[in-house]
Amino acid sequence: MNEQIHDRERGGSGGVTRDILVLTLTCALIFFVHQSRFDYIETEGLRALVAYEMVERGGPSMPTVHHRSYVNKPPLYAWTTSLLARELGRFDEQVARLPSAICATLLVLGLYGAGRRWGGVSVGRAAAAFALANVTVLDYGFRAELDMPFTFFVALMFMLVYVALTRTGGVSFAAWIGAYTAATAAAMWKAPHSLIFMWLGLLTYARAHRRWRWMIAPGQLVGLAGSMTVLTAWLLAVLKFAGGRRVGTAAGSEIVHRLAPGLADLLQVPLFPLIVAVVGLPGTLFVIASAAEVATGEASASSSSVLKRFAAAVRRWWSAAAADPRAEFLLLMLVPNLIFLAIAPAKSARYTLPLFPLLFLLAAHLMMRSRPSSADGSAPATVERSITAALHGLWVFILGVGAAALVAGTILVVRPQLRIGEVSLGPAESWFILGAACLVAGGFYAVTRRSSDARASVIGLVLVAAGCKPVMSEVWWEAREKSDSQREAAARIDAVVPEGEPVFVLGRQEFPDTALYSRRAFYWIEAPSECRPHTKAAKPYFLMRESELIGDRPGEPNFKEAAGYVERLRFERIDREVIVFQLDVDSGE
Repeated sequence: MNEQIHDRERGGSGGVTRDILVLTLTCALIFFVHQSRFDYIETEGLRALVAYEMVERGGPSMPTVHHRSYVNKPPLYAWTTSLLARELGRFDEQVARLPSAICATLLVLGLYGAGRRWGGVSVGRAAAAFALANVTVLDYGFRAELDMPFTFFVALMFMLVYVALTRTGGVSFAAWIGAYTAATAAAMWKAPHSLIFMWLGLLTYARAHRRWRWMIAPGQLVGLAGSMTVLTAWLLAVLKFAGGRRVGTAAGSEIVHRLAPGLADLLQVPLFPLIVAVVGLPGTLFVIASAAEVATGEASASSSSVLKRFAAAVRRWWSAAAADPRAEFLLLMLVPNLIFLAIAPAKSARYTLPLFPLLFLLAAHLMMRSRPSSADGSAPATVERSITAALHGLWVFILGVGAAALVAGTILVVRPQLRIGEVSLGPAESWFILGAACLVAGGFYAVTRRSSDARASVIGLVLVAAGCKPVMSEVWWEAREKSDSQREAAARIDAVVPEGEPVFVLGRQEFPDTALYSRRAFYWIEAPSECRPHTKAAKPYFLMRESELIGDRPGEPNFKEAAGYVERLRFERIDREVIVFQLDVDSGE
């Protein structure tokens, strides 16, 4: 009987082709549709401007913002996007968002492939569905941000590390090279955290298995040397381009804000598991459900305290969850890196995103292992009941969302201009589509939930993810664009600043999206006197946060008291007041 189940779990070539086609079409709908419809939000404009200025220079080059060296982030996104723009013959929001959409699609397909190879077609489908149903993946897979490609490269790195550790000879050597290539790509895309993730996981794996020979494996040594060579070469190039002072300041700021925890950060550590549990849904739901025995298991006779009983229960859960070597590998890679992120200052959803692929694979494995028809039959009855209850609860919630969406759509038919505060609820059709998707998926699950390969849940989650697209476009993105878009501000700047005159950014370089939508040239300078190579106007135009106009520390200038100060325009950018003003830079005062 188990052999029949195992054969069915492998899936035929026709089933695999169908799965890949469905997942690809769903990704195309979610990540690629409407890419050029919305203006840049949050830091999208910053990423896009770095690439756009490279396009203006003819292709990949050293990164700049407002025509001044930019050292806060590495250049691989900008290089890739500038090449895409050159091939497509244009640069716009769609081109800027293509890398994230492509990597999100590859991530979903990669999770399907890894899950299918590790645990059968049902595990692959579930892992892919968890990714598509995750709000953070849906969000950052659409944005012109660094996070989704970084996540894809980190996931690829971990998968290749597993191959390198479990195979020998040429396969292991190639896997090590591939893993370090992926880690280096991630580091050059966003940050060297990828190498921290790799080594924390590797050291934990080595300690758990008492295996250290991998440290002197030829592939590992060559890969590490190659990665360090690339990153060192980039550091030297940046030092030459921007100068040691700017690079040192930027590096110090990144270390303090991203890696060095303060007291407030340490006090938030107990909240981190809750943050991960929420932002990792629905995958985390099944990881938590698999830990039912931690809460319900019997204490051993020697356990004399609550803490000891809890520790014993956790050890039992770990032993059960890690019974499969692949699940153990996922846990050994996940746990130390989650602890690292819990201690580090940055705790928003996007910082945990790189570990989501491991989490989704683990959740898929635990969920499928709990089925009564599972080939290994290793899940305890308590865990089976807990995961089944979690699955039922998830679908009850989805059915509730579907019903609420239909109610919202009906209300919008009667009151099409209904708003909540400043947020429009969009057209009724968007809510009807979401409601129909949730109810159809929930009905399909209710009818076929005893299917041995759990296709009902997986297909339903994919359908719900696709059904979310209209609401995300018409409501969520419309609201974000209304609050963040700088197109109107750029038009107002163009109306104030004469044609041919540039705008000089003082203080922080946080106006890239404004520059992208303006017809005026923007230059980032440190002092008003640096404007002279770019303009001959007696009173040039400057742009700055209002909060920075008056220096807080001794020696910092007070621009409001400078000679010739005249405020020309005031606007808001992401809840910050911004001033366009003129100064008499030749007065000497």
